[in-house]
Amino acid sequence: MPPFRNRLRTPEFSRKKRRILYVKMALLVLLVSAVVGGLSYVSHRDTLRVNEVVIEGGEVVDERALRNLIMSKLSGKYLFLFPKDNAFLYSRSGLEAAALQSFKRLKTVEVSTDGLQTVVLSVSEREPTALWCGENRPWGEISTACYFMDEEGYIYAESPGFTGDAYRRFYGPLASGEPVGQAFIESVRFREFLNFFSELEKEEVFASELVILGDGEYELYLEDGTRIVFSDAQTLTRVYDNLLSVLSSEELKDRVPLNLEYIDLRFGNKVYYKERVDSE
Repeated sequence: MPPFRNRLRTPEFSRKKRRILYVKMALLVLLVSAVVGGLSYVSHRDTLRVNEVVIEGGEVVDERALRNLIMSKLSGKYLFLFPKDNAFLYSRSGLEAAALQSFKRLKTVEVSTDGLQTVVLSVSEREPTALWCGENRPWGEISTACYFMDEEGYIYAESPGFTGDAYRRFYGPLASGEPVGQAFIESVRFREFLNFFSELEKEEVFASELVILGDGEYELYLEDGTRIVFSDAQTLTRVYDNLLSVLSSEELKDRVPLNLEYIDLRFGNKVYYKERVDSE
């Protein structure tokens, strides 16, 4: 082996190479630290930090509480170095998700920036379409412990104690836990029921309550108290047609009120009804 190759592998040469490597690594660490430190210093400048939250589009939502939530999400730092309220660093999607999670009344939230110090939340709120009033319909009284649902059957807020017929009432089981934040039933099915109510109303058949019994069976209550029983064995269109046929029959078409206890539509073209017995 040539002598110069041995010299390249001497302990002194190896130590020299390690020292050079350590110096380069130290310089790199110092450079990265200087860059990060400089960025951290700049990110703390007041002119780059959010200090105001503006809510647009809200009518019922508690704007003060929503504003406080957003400011709390903007507090603190990333990696103990960069403020979360920096105009270039805050998470828009994180703020939107936090608002929707905490305020079920909100349907949409869009976060934008007005300048460098103001965050703008453009929100839309859910509109009440119906009420969910519990798993079971109480007998002899109208339930007042109800919750608002939007047009998709999403339960988003507790309602005041309505005693009139301002909204149609639905009854049926939910998943366990707090009702707010749950879907009563699948949204497509819920819209079908709403359309069913509307189509009946066009024929001056006014229904006020619907109960989901389970096993594909339902009870519809007319405003005069008549109970309509039907099931998934027939489409709502078929239930609608059969019900109107019964109500327009010679026996019932001139009766106001109907004074019936129930009409049972579960058996195809065979329809059964029972007269209401006067308690006196």
